[in-house]
Amino acid sequence: MNTLIEMVYVDLETKKVTALIPTLAFGALLDRAMEVAPDKPLFLTPLKQESVGVGGDGGESNSA
Repeated sequence: MNTLIEMVYVDLETKKVTALIPTLAFGALLDRAMEVAPDKPLFLTPLKQESVGVGGDGGESNSA
C-alpha cells in the first residue's frame, strides 16, 4: 500500500494542519476535486522545489 501524503506541516501553536504535500497521484485527485467543487475552503498552490543546505554548512564566514 502506498502513501497519499509525502509531508504535513503543522502549526504548533494552534495545533492545526496548515499544509500538506501530496503524492503525484493524490495531487491529481485533489486538482480534480477542486474543479468539481471550487467553493470549498481549500486551495492548492503549485509545488515548489525547496533548496535545503544551500550556502554551506553555516559554520564558515562568507565575508572577504
